[in-house]
Amino acid sequence: VKEINKLMPVYKTIRYYVFGYEELIKTTTMKIKRYVETDQIRMLFNNMATTIKNTAGKNIDKLKEMFAKGVENYQN
Repeated sequence: VKEINKLMPVYKTIRYYVFGYEELIKTTTMKIKRYVETDQIRMLFNNMATTIKNTAGKNIDKLKEMFAKGVENYQN
C-alpha cells in the first residue's frame, strides 16, 4: 500500500482498508455489489462500536465472527 501511495496523487491515496476471504456479493453479470458490501461493513462497525481507523488492515471475516459470537453469548 505504501508503494502504491507513493505513485498516487494525495487525494487518491489509500488511507484505510479491511480485507476478507469470503466470497463477495455479486450481480448476475458477476460484478461486485459495492454498495451492499460497504453497507454491511458500516453496519458491522456500528454494531461493534468501532471505526475503520481502529480496524484498518485487519481481516473483516474475523470481525464478523467476533460479532456473531458476541451476539450469541449475549443472547444466551
